[in-house]
Amino acid sequence: MIASRWALPLVATFVLGGFNSAWAEPETKLAPLPQNQKSVLFASPEDKLDKKPCKGKWRVTINCRDKLHYVKSNESRHDVIRPYIQNLGGGYVGVGSDQNFTLIAFAKSKFAWLMDYDPVVVWVNMIHKALILKSPTREDFLSHWTRKNRRQTIKYLGKFYRKHSDRHKIVWVYKAWGGVLRNHFQRRRNRRIRWKKQGIVRNESWLSYEPYYQYVRNMFKAGRIRVMKGDLLRNKSLVGIGKSSHKLKLPIRVFYFSNAEQFWPYIKQFRKNQLALFRDKKSVIVRTLASRKYRPALDYIWVYILQSGLDFRKKLKNKKTRSVWSLAKQMKKVSRGVYELGGIQKQP
Repeated sequence: MIASRWALPLVATFVLGGFNSAWAEPETKLAPLPQNQKSVLFASPEDKLDKKPCKGKWRVTINCRDKLHYVKSNESRHDVIRPYIQNLGGGYVGVGSDQNFTLIAFAKSKFAWLMDYDPVVVWVNMIHKALILKSPTREDFLSHWTRKNRRQTIKYLGKFYRKHSDRHKIVWVYKAWGGVLRNHFQRRRNRRIRWKKQGIVRNESWLSYEPYYQYVRNMFKAGRIRVMKGDLLRNKSLVGIGKSSHKLKLPIRVFYFSNAEQFWPYIKQFRKNQLALFRDKKSVIVRTLASRKYRPALDYIWVYILQSGLDFRKKLKNKKTRSVWSLAKQMKKVSRGVYELGGIQKQP
C-alpha cells in the first residue's frame, strides 16, 4: 500500500473515507497493512472450485476447466508489458502462477490478489508464499527446489501450513511438480545472463533481477499479497474484490487475464465481475492470445495485448462486445506480437 513515511497520512485518509492518491505512490518500502485494511482485503468470500476437467475435444468451457495444470507460466516476454504498467501502484489482480510476481514488481503494486480456478495452481501459489518468506534472496528461494533440499523443504511446508486444511495437498503439489518448477525457475533466472552476453537488456522476470525478487518478498512480508481461490466466471471472489477496492478507494491498476478469455463468451456474470472493480484512468488490462490470425507471435504462440481499463469497462457495457475476439478486431499492432487497445499508452 504505502511506505512508512506515509503512515500518518494513511490513518487520516482512512478515517475520512478513502486512500485516494496514497495508493498510487510508487514507493519501494512497504509497511505492514493496518488491521482495519487487512480485515477488509482478506475477509471477502472466495469461489468454490468444483469444476471438473473438460472431457472430449474441449479444453475449457464455461462449465469445465482445462485438463492441464498450469503450475508455471509458458509466456516468456513479459518485458514488453513493463512500459505500460511500470510504477502504476494501486491494486493488482491476476490469474495463474509465478508470472504475476513479475508484473507486480513492474507495477510496484501496493496490494495483490492472486487467484485461479484450478486448486493446484492455488496450492502452487501458497508454496511460493511460504518459500519466498523463508528466502532472503532469490538464490535462497531457488535452493528450496533442489534435489538436495527436497526433504527439508517438504518438512518446512508441512510446518508452515500445519493448521491449514489443505496442508497435505500443498505438500503433494511440491512433491509432484517440484522438478518441473525447479527447471522453470532456473531458466527464468539464467535468461537475463544469456541476454546480457548478447548485448540485450531485458529484466523480464522476478527471478532474473534481484530488486524484483525483493519487491515481491517485501509484499509478502508486509501482508500485501492474498492467495485465493477465484473463478473469472463465478460470483464470489471478484465481486468481493470489487467491494473491497471501492471501500478502500483502491484502484485496480493491473488486471492480468493471461489467455483465459479466449475460451468462452462474455457471459453476464463475467461482465458483472469486471464492472464491480474500482478502476481509474491509469488502470491497465493485460492479456495474451494464441491465434494463427495474429501471427507472427512474439514468443512461443503468444501475442501480448494491452488495453485501457476504462476502455474495457466501457466496451463490456456494450452487448456487441461478445468476447475477447470482438475486442481483437479493434486492436492496433505496435510491434511484432504486441497490440494496443482503447487508447492505452506507455508510462512516461
